[in-house]
Amino acid sequence: MSSVCGTLALLNSVEIPEMRSAMGPVRCVSERNTQRIVKFLREMGWITQRKNLIGREAPKSQLRGELFSFGYLALAIWPLRRAISQWQSRNPDTHLRFSLGQLAKSDLHGELCWTQSVAYLFWEWHRI
Repeated sequence: MSSVCGTLALLNSVEIPEMRSAMGPVRCVSERNTQRIVKFLREMGWITQRKNLIGREAPKSQLRGELFSFGYLALAIWPLRRAISQWQSRNPDTHLRFSLGQLAKSDLHGELCWTQSVAYLFWEWHRI
C-alpha cells in the first residue's frame, strides 16, 4: 500500500501500467496486487478515478489532496523499516514513537543520510 500511495503522491494522476513502470525495477507488489490495492484505496475513499468520455483509455487514479503527505512519508520511511524493526526488537518496552529520534542520534544504520536526501529531493521537486 505504501508503494502505491507514494507513487501516486509523486505522479498525481496515472493509469496502473504507468504507475507500475514508475515504481522502478524493484517492485514490492505484482500487477494484480497493484490493481487490488487501487480498488481497496478507491473503496476507502483515499483515491479517486477519472475516466475519459472519449476514447478507450484506462481510468486514471489520483490520491486525494490531504493524503499526499502520507505518500511522501511512506516513501521517506521505507528505507528505515529494517532499522525500526531491529530497534523494536532491542527495545520491547519503549514506545515506537521514540524510535526515529533514537535512530537519528545513533545513526548506526547510515540510512538516515539517504532518507534526508530523499526529503530534500521532494522539497526541490515541489519548487519546480
